[in-house]
Amino acid sequence: MSKSKVLKRVFLAAAVAGVLALAAAILLFRFDEQRENPLISPAISDSRSLSENFSVVNVHFPAGLEVKVKDVHVKKTIDPVKLLGAALEEFFLQHNIVNTGVIPADVKVLGLYMGIDRLLYIDLSAELVKNFHGDAADEFMLLRSLYLTASSNLPVDDVKILIDGKEADSLGGHFSIRRPLKNLVTGEVVLD
Repeated sequence: MSKSKVLKRVFLAAAVAGVLALAAAILLFRFDEQRENPLISPAISDSRSLSENFSVVNVHFPAGLEVKVKDVHVKKTIDPVKLLGAALEEFFLQHNIVNTGVIPADVKVLGLYMGIDRLLYIDLSAELVKNFHGDAADEFMLLRSLYLTASSNLPVDDVKILIDGKEADSLGGHFSIRRPLKNLVTGEVVLD
């Protein structure tokens, strides 16, 4: 055999050995990654199970003359309307958000209904009106927070508030809620 043929075979054997070694290293690395690592702190392990069992929703809440947003973990579900319902319950229960005194106490989410025109109806208990004691700015920020919580968690075109299943005039006498909220709280003008 000629010297060049021997060199080619040696080079080919070395290349095959290199590819096999690389493949073995990749498989070993992947196998090692998939094993449970006892050095992972319990907090990291808990956050893994947290993400498996819970979803994150955005809860917007009034804070003075601005709206703040907080990511809140709620029980995981594949139904986006139920996720929004959980976000609104968190909004009114105020477990994970700061209550600045604007959000009325004892309000219950009675139902969420999506129209075919992507208009979301949020049916809330009468405590929303009875227990609201804010001024015009507070009422506006409360309505804006409700709209932003709904529209950031569910693809909706607009949001309408119902009180005990019926249309209501206002929460605190400053803004009409007979019409959907988008034009009121976003300042967007819609031309028909």
